[in-house]
Amino acid sequence: MTVRVNVGEDSKAGQNLYLAGTTSDGSTAQSITITIADPAPKAASFSVAPMKGEESAAAGTGTATIVATVLDNSTPDPKPFTGAISITFITPNGAVDCDGKGGDAPASSCTTTATDAMGKATAVLSGGTPGTATITAVAGKLGAASTDVTIFGEAASLEAALAADSINQGDSTFVTFTVKDAADRPVKGANITQPTAMADRVTAPDVEDAVGVMVALAQDDDDETADDPPKDQVYCDDGTNAAGQCVVRISSAAGAAATTRGEHTAHFELVVDATDPDKTLTADAAVRVVGAPDDIETDAPDTVEPRTRVTINVSVYDDEDNLVGGGDVTVTKLEGRGAVLGTTNGNAALTGGEASFQYYATSTDEAVVLELTIGEGDAQVTEIIEILVEEAEAEEEVVEEVVIPDLAAPTSVTIAVSDDGVLSVSAEGAAEGDDTEAQVRANGGAWAAVSEEAAA
Repeated sequence: MTVRVNVGEDSKAGQNLYLAGTTSDGSTAQSITITIADPAPKAASFSVAPMKGEESAAAGTGTATIVATVLDNSTPDPKPFTGAISITFITPNGAVDCDGKGGDAPASSCTTTATDAMGKATAVLSGGTPGTATITAVAGKLGAASTDVTIFGEAASLEAALAADSINQGDSTFVTFTVKDAADRPVKGANITQPTAMADRVTAPDVEDAVGVMVALAQDDDDETADDPPKDQVYCDDGTNAAGQCVVRISSAAGAAATTRGEHTAHFELVVDATDPDKTLTADAAVRVVGAPDDIETDAPDTVEPRTRVTINVSVYDDEDNLVGGGDVTVTKLEGRGAVLGTTNGNAALTGGEASFQYYATSTDEAVVLELTIGEGDAQVTEIIEILVEEAEAEEEVVEEVVIPDLAAPTSVTIAVSDDGVLSVSAEGAAEGDDTEAQVRANGGAWAAVSEEAAA
């Protein structure tokens, strides 16, 4: 006997259906259990983008991996779709290759037939010309999606930027290099080095037995935490990243073999074409090595009004009046109320020997004492700031005295025209030597110019 069971769309996965039957004489009973299973997921949406870090590629020889990600129809949170699905990658600039099945001519296309366990299908772009390569992925009923990859030409410029242009003896700083092509596009994978000859790598201060700074193109394998590069950056021995950037670390020594104080210039180069010396790009990074902190100066005010916020700038100098490099100035409130703001755990970080923090005064008239320190032990430097919190005195209104001249009021004004056309004016009652027009106006009179024709 065959029994057909229809499962409605409102049935829930995991439910059991019980079917029971008896023989025609009613003597034997049989039953079966059917468990409702989840329906097979279906591809519902997809997106396409370059693999992280491969947003650009060198013209001709560079490659970039393009990733299509497919999600299923699970609710409320779609999951990666794993299974058969046809996705075609197309580009008008360069060639795309799907698992070795793509073309190798411009405007090529290739097709994948399934996604992996993460719901992804990939194609590799190569052979583009400088500009932008647009890759379009078409996935049947799911439609099409596009993404761009920047295709850059050969390096045309090399720039260096120091994180800090001065460092204390025993400290270090990073230099960030940026490489771009002639159209100002970032160049990925550029190899920045120093001159081959050791003597050409660093120019130290011109003093006897000068000790130069140390330059690291790669991270120290023995200490991979103390010299971690800045976020999203790589050391230059790995080549420039997708932003066309990489970093090197310049450090100085302290103690008996301390790096010589003064300006040190590190020299770098990028060989674009080994057969053409004119195409080698160069850049310098000049850093000043300074001594230990010796003096702290601030622009803290003597008084502030209650319920106000004031920014206090801090400068730290060595014993030769040079701004020091990095370090932290610890700010401690010893007396008074109010709040110290703009610090991290009470520390204001120095950049180029300078830092700032804020003090918020309360509504209570009082004296506030702040202590600023840098360094430890015998090398610690301290500065005490005293601020008086008080209401400002009302400014006394100043009234300027206006002197009004004692002008005699004319009782009458006579206007006459001579035979030869000369106009004359006289005012009876005006003081001798006073300007007639000024007196008339000062006493409320009207003054008007009169022509010969009008007088006639």
